[in-house]
Amino acid sequence: LTIPDWRETPWKVLSTAQNPEYMGIPGLTTYLKSNSDLGEKTLAPFRTNWWYCWAEPMSCLVMVLIAAPLGIVYSRRGVLGGVAASIIIFALIYFLSGSLVAAGQAGILPPFLAAWGTNFIFGGVGAVLLWARAKNRELPTPKNLLSRLRARRATVAGA
Repeated sequence: LTIPDWRETPWKVLSTAQNPEYMGIPGLTTYLKSNSDLGEKTLAPFRTNWWYCWAEPMSCLVMVLIAAPLGIVYSRRGVLGGVAASIIIFALIYFLSGSLVAAGQAGILPPFLAAWGTNFIFGGVGAVLLWARAKNRELPTPKNLLSRLRARRATVAGA
């Protein structure tokens, strides 16, 4: 059955009711290919979730990069401090990931950055923590970082 001047296929009509959060990579790829003529704002949730399907498994590696250095402790405080710090950081990862994906779905951030941003940020933090632990240095804390910034600012202002 062919109707003249009718561009919509049955799949295109039915796919408008799709929820990107319940679709896998093949479904998202098909949706994006068949609905490429839709506006950027309409496709943003689908593009963001397509990238997020690839980024989410890598978050396990990021969590290992963070938890491993925090679990190796050579002090009196024991392992509990590292475990507590890991739990707090994991909560931050979860919150930031949800926020960035929501921003990507709304079209505020590019889909790639929205999906991978959390992995890039906390992957860098984990790499620094792992490097510090491998060099047997004290792990950077917010207090140490602030004191270094103040000292650096004082030397710049004095020079």
